Amino acid sequence: MANVKQPMKIFSYLFIVFIAVLFIFLSPNNALAGNITTITVDVEKTKAGEQNWDVKGGAPDIALCISHSLVGTLCLPEGDDIDLLRLAECKDSYHCRFSVETPDRNFKLSVIDVDFLLNDLIGTGHCGRRQTCTVGQAIVKVD
Repeated sequence: MANVKQPMKIFSYLFIVFIAVLFIFLSPNNALAGNITTITVDVEKTKAGEQNWDVKGGAPDIALCISHSLVGTLCLPEGDDIDLLRLAECKDSYHCRFSVETPDRNFKLSVIDVDFLLNDLIGTGHCGRRQTCTVGQAIVKVD
């Protein structure tokens, strides 16, 4: 009987170690750990249809959302839902700089013009670290 319990005890310990290692490597925080990146956004002077960004002809109020399958969506300066954004990182500006943790692999970027009633999507696309990408009406540089 003692011989049967010993392998089961070892199996139990190995199983616990396996689950712990799996948890560590699949943890969302591990996907971003230590990858502070500067993201620079330069927005075109007008929308694709040559319309101004704001009703009074002003520059856009820029916010940024980053999406990745391992970590979900993070919007800057706050939130995790493009439609619910009410604050901009850079008001009335064609240029904005963000400092944020990013995944090592490519991720989805959404650049938003935050407006009072309905936000405008400046562009959405995939980009990665050490790349410059065209995202709709914006050029995005990820350092």
